[in-house]
Formats: sequence, C-alpha cells, structure tokens
Amino acid sequence: MLPYGRQWIDEDDIAAVRAVLRSDYLTTGPAIEALETALVEATGATCAVACCNGTAALHLVAMALGVDRQWEVFVPAITFAASAASFVHAGATPVFVDVSPQDGLLSLPSLEQALGSSTAPHKLIVAVHLAGKSLPMCEIAALATRFGAVVVEDACHALGGIDPEGNRVGNCVYSQAAVFSFHPVKHIAAGEGGAITTNDARLAAEMKKLRHHSIVRDGFSHPQLAASAAGNPFPWYHEFDAPGFNYRISDIHAALATSQLTKLKRFVERRREIAAHYLDYLEPIAGIECAYTRSEIPRHAFHLAPVRFAFSCDGERARLMRALHERGIGTQVHYIPVPVQPCYAQGKSIADLQALFPHAWSYYRQCLSLPLYYGLSDGDIRYVCDAVIEVFANEKSSHQDGASKSVCSP
Repeated sequence: MLPYGRQWIDEDDIAAVRAVLRSDYLTTGPAIEALETALVEATGATCAVACCNGTAALHLVAMALGVDRQWEVFVPAITFAASAASFVHAGATPVFVDVSPQDGLLSLPSLEQALGSSTAPHKLIVAVHLAGKSLPMCEIAALATRFGAVVVEDACHALGGIDPEGNRVGNCVYSQAAVFSFHPVKHIAAGEGGAITTNDARLAAEMKKLRHHSIVRDGFSHPQLAASAAGNPFPWYHEFDAPGFNYRISDIHAALATSQLTKLKRFVERRREIAAHYLDYLEPIAGIECAYTRSEIPRHAFHLAPVRFAFSCDGERARLMRALHERGIGTQVHYIPVPVQPCYAQGKSIADLQALFPHAWSYYRQCLSLPLYYGLSDGDIRYVCDAVIEVFANEKSSHQDGASKSVCSP
C-alpha cells in the first residue's frame, strides 16, 4: 500500500530512542532541551517550546497570549479543525476567511475585508501554511499592523519551508509565534509531538510553564508558606499561578524528533523532487492540475501533494479514490471547509456556506492529496500517476457516455 503519508525511520532514530530508554529520564529530562535547541537552529528563531502535539502547541500560544472572549481569531476556511478549535477553547470567536481557489491558502483580500469589518477589541490571524507552502508573511504582518492584530503561524505543514522573501518558516520575523507538528505523516516524526518557535522570551517562558501544569517554583504569591520564619526555603513547596495543562512531550518522543531533524534537509529535498515528478506526469493531462507551480517548488516544504481535478460531482472523486485504493494507492481530501462543520455552521444551510466561502468550496470540491513521503521511489510515483491518469480518464468517459444522475452517485 502506498499511503498519502508515511514516516521514515533509520537505525540512528532507533538508537536515539533506545538511549533514552536506558537513561534515567523518560520525561522532563535533557532530551527536551536538546530538541528545543535543534529547533532553534533549524528555524532561526531565538526560542522553542516542545510539547505533546501540534494542537496543544496552538492552545499553548492562545493561553500565553491571553486569548479570551474579547478576541476574534481569523482562520482560513480550508485547514485542519485544530487551527480554529485551539483558540475557541481559549474563549475566542472564530471568523472564517475565504481562500485562494488555486492552492487553498488564505486569501489576503478576504482577510483584509474580514479584519476591516471586525469590531473586536483584540484580533489574531492564524496564518496556515497549507500543504507546506508559506503565505506571504510580510504582507500579512502589514495587515496585522494596520488593523492591530497578532499573527500566529500554523506551520504544522511547513517545517523546512521558505517564505516568499527567503526567510525560513518558523523564524517568526513577521509573527508572534509559529507552531509545528511531528505527527508521523509530517516532515519529521516523533510518534506524537509538537512545538512552538518564537522570538519573545517572555512568551516562551509562559508556554513552558503552562505545558507543565503552570507550576511556579520561585517568586511565590505566598512566601510565608514557602519558607520557615528564619527564611530557610521548604524544598517541597510550589504554586500553581494558573490552571495549566499537561502538554509535555516525553524524552522518548523528543529524542526521536531530534534525530529526525538531522535529516530534515534531505527529507524536504526528496519531497520537492516528488512534487516535480507529479508536475511532469500530470500537468499535461486535461482536467488535472497540481495546486502548486514549478517556480514554487524550491521554497515549498510539501507536506502534501495536492492536486485539483475537474470532477463533475463528489461521486466521481469517491469512485476515483476507491479505484486507486484497489490498486494500492492511498489518497485523502485536505480539507472539508471548517465552517461547514456542525460546531461552526450556526444553523446556516450548505447553500449559505457555499455563498460565504465560494473559493474554499471550489477548492474542496476539486482537491485530492496524492502519496508524498521520503520513501516513495521514482517507480512508485510513476505507478501512482499512471493509475491516476487511467482511472480519471475512465471516470470522465463514463460520465460523458452515460450523463445521468446515477453516474454522479458515490
């Protein structure tokens, strides 16, 4: 089976995990700081905070920034649900923004319009680098300055990527923080894991505290409980200055992620090669178009290989996915527009939501992610492309020959 994503584990990764298993620390040990140091080196930011997953990382940012019910959070309509949910858990109101129909990334004109219509005291832009393609962060930062907004990068797809100005994704030149995921289908795997990079040392310290139950071990609010009358400190004493979380990453996961980071450049280069092969094979085919251009490949991180198909209906896509699965090829749709989900639809009809987010809906109806991971061989890529071309041609032929409602059923 060729899934749409898969980890690549070498013997040195296994050795790194084995070393932790034989050490004194399985969690809250030295492997955490080692991972954070490696992330600073990989991104160019001044601080990094490792945690248990990308969703927790987003929530830590929200809490550390003081996001609450006075905030509106501007989120692209095409993204994973956590990009909105993490801030909703902090009390914020999500404001969904339409995207580009070509690549599904946040539309800057739509963002500008949404920001201009907001009367919220506090605003936060979630800049999602969908599929691994960086948004133009300089332009987003300019909009944020104009409308008094904070910028957080959801870079879970984009570790190793470069923005249009040549900055490494995660260096936070134009944002307060950037968030990463180390899920097995991402660029580097930790099993489960995530991290935040930032250039704000105070913000980093707050997130490190929050990920560990918000425990305080000095600067106490009740110093009379922390020491004897003679001033000798009680070694057991600690305080909780906020209702924090257990969002820690273990040393086991951190060691794997750190080992994987040493291969990041190689992993991303291979992903770019695979994306270029998809362009070579699929771009000449009518009705199939990659959701990226050749000129974008050198800076794109390619978590996903998104392709747009001229489907006549959802039934065609469903049959294409099934037919590819029968040939041992896994695909996925990234993503169903988040505003359509019942927890955000607020009673609006599908027709209303389509009208509110026409480009997101257009992208969703056409997109399909093909296999993309380091271990995919050139022969695998050719096999995938031949199957895609054959099955898609059969679907279009069937639709033209028997244009009826039954043809468009799933």
